Amino acid sequence: MFLDAFINFHKNMGVAAIELMEVNMVTYTEFQLIVETKRSHLSNVELLGYLDDARYCWYEYCIAIGVEALVVHISTDFKKEVFNQEKMIIRTWIDRVGNTSFVLQQKVVGDHNEHIASSQVVLATVNKETRMKTTVPQEVRDLLMQEGTLDFKRLDKHSSYSTF
Repeated sequence: MFLDAFINFHKNMGVAAIELMEVNMVTYTEFQLIVETKRSHLSNVELLGYLDDARYCWYEYCIAIGVEALVVHISTDFKKEVFNQEKMIIRTWIDRVGNTSFVLQQKVVGDHNEHIASSQVVLATVNKETRMKTTVPQEVRDLLMQEGTLDFKRLDKHSSYSTF
């Protein structure tokens, strides 16, 4: 399945991935990549694009349960310069859930577990038809209490989940 391949990158990444996995005991995803840039180093704007790519599973999860998640705020701290062809791992986990929004935390580490960047992203949940903010579904709230990778199979059979 696409999702399993997308989030199961940590198996061959050694110490960096093992230490990342100890950060939080909630639902998370991991995204491994090799930096590709036409410059000698990765710009901060390009890194924000990689952070967005790492959130793709979270967007798809929300769509599967009947809402869209829209970014309403991002705060990113850049700690280390990254060069072309360097390996990075981006770990994304759910941190907090409010009434109509939830917060994802993201941490980027390099091949040798060096801290590259951290990001906090606030996502508002929106009704797909009315385009109005809506209450965060229970399926998202439940992710705070579930340890392990984001898994579409955990969705209740009675939810609107039917696209995957």
